[in-house]
Amino acid sequence: MGAYKYIQEIWKKKQSDVMHFLLRVRTWEYRQLPVVHRVSKPSRPDKAKRLGYKAIQGFVIYRVRVRRGDRKKRVRKGIVHGKPKHQGVHKQKSTRNLKSIAEGKVGKSICGNLRVLNSYWVGQDAVYKYYEVILVDPMHNSVRNRPNINWICNPVHKHRELRGLTSAGKKSQEEAESKLTREGGANMHKSEPRSSSRNAGEKIASRENAELCSFIGGEKTLPV
Repeated sequence: MGAYKYIQEIWKKKQSDVMHFLLRVRTWEYRQLPVVHRVSKPSRPDKAKRLGYKAIQGFVIYRVRVRRGDRKKRVRKGIVHGKPKHQGVHKQKSTRNLKSIAEGKVGKSICGNLRVLNSYWVGQDAVYKYYEVILVDPMHNSVRNRPNINWICNPVHKHRELRGLTSAGKKSQEEAESKLTREGGANMHKSEPRSSSRNAGEKIASRENAELCSFIGGEKTLPV
């Protein structure tokens, strides 16, 4: 069993005394650093390698923190002008998960010329979650000459983290679609039961069948 396998097994037991102390010290260190900052090497080399990271020129790692919990509506002094139904300021549910938000924060603000490959969790405290984002330089020859990674150099992958093309973005879309399916779809009225449209169609079909039967009997004519 190689070294990466041992590291992977250690990270599986986050409640152990060793990992509990290590994560507590690391999160204290992360709080003292800027929101987005570059790191020299990944904190989880086994996880980074599984997600496509390579220790060659053209690959960089950035660490970012995202505030946990629900979002807050951006209104001045908490005043929302409109209907009482829309007066809520706190507990606004985000359509994207925190990992996708972290990737967008790195790719949009700091590293606009790099491509986001993937990201992974490295710690959390009472206020923030911390992620490390793997970025690739699409103009570097060591990346462009490798067949297994040069697909990310295509222009179609520009800002893929903002268009839901990363693993975290696709997961957010799947969760949103499943939520719509559970709630009856985006175009369904909440006051209307799911089976009402089906029942209406069955009533129309039964009425037409009754009229057809009476026409075959010769007593009535079909309505025009």
